[in-house]
Amino acid sequence: MGLFEYTDGSIPMSSPYIPFEKTPRVISLKREEGTYTAQIWPIDEDQKFKGRVIILRNPYEDVVMYRRTIDMLAMSGYETFYYTSWLEKFEEEEMMRKEINRIVRMCVDDLDAQPGLSGLNVHMLGSHYTGAQALLYGIDGSYRYRLKTIIAINPLVMPTSVFRAKSFGMGLRMKVKMKPKSSSDLLINPELFTADPEWITYLKEKQLRHKQSFYTNLHLQNILSLNADLSNKNKSRKFDMKHLLVVCSNEDALANADATKEFINNTGAQQAFFLEYDHGLSNLFVERERVYHKLITDLVMWLDEN
Repeated sequence: MGLFEYTDGSIPMSSPYIPFEKTPRVISLKREEGTYTAQIWPIDEDQKFKGRVIILRNPYEDVVMYRRTIDMLAMSGYETFYYTSWLEKFEEEEMMRKEINRIVRMCVDDLDAQPGLSGLNVHMLGSHYTGAQALLYGIDGSYRYRLKTIIAINPLVMPTSVFRAKSFGMGLRMKVKMKPKSSSDLLINPELFTADPEWITYLKEKQLRHKQSFYTNLHLQNILSLNADLSNKNKSRKFDMKHLLVVCSNEDALANADATKEFINNTGAQQAFFLEYDHGLSNLFVERERVYHKLITDLVMWLDEN
């Protein structure tokens, strides 16, 4: 892939992917508590508009980690809605849900304001922590009726006891009651995210720059809450999205394919697909070429068919 130099603030960093020369359109929403911003990445000029994909990023992620996916979607006729204010301050679970509502509302309001695009398809994409958030949004999200599909990659779906056992086995120290906003050890080793050497280097640079791990203990407590909700059969039956795609990779240390399949079987989705990959660690968007190629191919095919 090679390294692409860019500047994050005043510190130069390197990205393994060289992005296409594109400039996103930036929109903002002003509220009393602050201003919320998002980037809308356009489709290629030779493409016909097919829809817009909302990317829910995780606490440790930035747009650099999604630029390849943004470019691949643009080549296939899909705009990308990337919310830049997300997850910096909103760590409590209830605030997170309100924040996702704001993301969807900003996306659809902007889409409806574009000539000829009102009411067209909107898709939601999340992975790991936000993959679980996306599934929960399909149950109780205020604007879920505007979503055509939900896509969850390696979502954290499992009974809380299983999550605790898996995370403890990875050396996780949960100190939620003592220091809820302190750094945790969950997935602090970038080699648990990806096996691609260049992306590992990027994540290590990013971690050193911010001098913290990728999740706080409060995020971990939220994950436990999500697990409890998504493992509840009575609640999962309320998932009423028509189209659902879930991808799980067997190499992900925290993925639980059995619990995820059970969730899917309990949903009311008319068309639900589960894809199980033999290879791929926690973050498939920055994985090895063969893993990423399979993922993006499956994603675009799913979007085109639904």
